[in-house]
Amino acid sequence: LLLNSSQLPRVGLNAQHGETLLHLSEGSHGIVAVVEDHGSRRIKLDNYYVLGGTFSTGDERMQAHLPLFLHPALKTVAFLGLGTGITAGGALLHPVDKITAVEIVPEVVRVAKKFFGEANLGIVDAPRSEVLVNDARNFLRGSGRKFDVIVGDLVVPWRQGEAALYFVEHFQAGRNALAPGGLYCQWLPLFQMSEEEFNIVVASFLDVFPRAT
Repeated sequence: LLLNSSQLPRVGLNAQHGETLLHLSEGSHGIVAVVEDHGSRRIKLDNYYVLGGTFSTGDERMQAHLPLFLHPALKTVAFLGLGTGITAGGALLHPVDKITAVEIVPEVVRVAKKFFGEANLGIVDAPRSEVLVNDARNFLRGSGRKFDVIVGDLVVPWRQGEAALYFVEHFQAGRNALAPGGLYCQWLPLFQMSEEEFNIVVASFLDVFPRAT
């Protein structure tokens, strides 16, 4: 390992299932790879965590459709996390004036534009959208902007720093960033959370948003 560490692969591929590497880049947040398997593309961060993919385009768009359909006079929406951009792209199918997506990993924004433009409906360059490279927590606290709907992406509590997106303080910042009558939607990856973790997140959310479903 010490003698040949430079020769170790930076991303693992399942060649037996036809998985191929389309792109690989490194940045301060880790290694971002785009892999393809039988026509389906997905983003992998640090050779493990998958940031969505085209195989679940319908599900990822639904994460935008459900909260946006619930607001009666929607004008502005913010997505905390971009990933493939498919969820944020779903907002382009709604009569929204301005779509803001906040993504902390700059390499993810670049691959979302280059490799997922068809699936995300060109959200990165769409006239009604803006994609900001920023920490979602800092953005909500410091931008001073208000949104009719805020959508918290599917993040997992065991990744470094991401658990803070489920803290009471973060939800309070989200509530302060809502316009009158605004709606905050938080998606949870139930298949990657224990019952105890789920109950903790829900309790934190209800502390800030007591009228929650």
